[in-house]
Amino acid sequence: LGRVYCFGPTFRAEPSHSTHHLAEFWMLEPEIAFGNLQDCTRLSEAVVLFCANRLMALCPDEIAFLNETGDGRLLPRLQHLSDLYDQQLSQLGLISNKSSSSSPHDGLWHRQDALDSSIPAFSGFSRITYHEALGILTKDEESGAAKFD
Repeated sequence: LGRVYCFGPTFRAEPSHSTHHLAEFWMLEPEIAFGNLQDCTRLSEAVVLFCANRLMALCPDEIAFLNETGDGRLLPRLQHLSDLYDQQLSQLGLISNKSSSSSPHDGLWHRQDALDSSIPAFSGFSRITYHEALGILTKDEESGAAKFD
């Protein structure tokens, strides 16, 4: 089987007295047989790019409203991700037809070979190790730039 996933609510069973944790959230859980961490990372990046592209194509008024009522950084960030998606489709030889299509199954997800392991990872995303991330967080906490519970 291919393209198997679960999308639904997730509930935390443990008690949490922190404002930083949600008791309920929605999660996309793909089933990737024989995949490794790189495959999962590549799929996650593809999902982010795809969602940004579809938001820009299907919800321009809502994005503009959220951008205006927020700090003004949403629109440029989503546009950047949408542009990365279009660049990846172009590099893979797939056709992106944003203007005439509104199906969430178009583009990258419609072609099984687009997620094949022989295709290079999506560019534009920074990747660091766990230890590098821990070092950044520790440095920020020690400098007072961030506080963690």
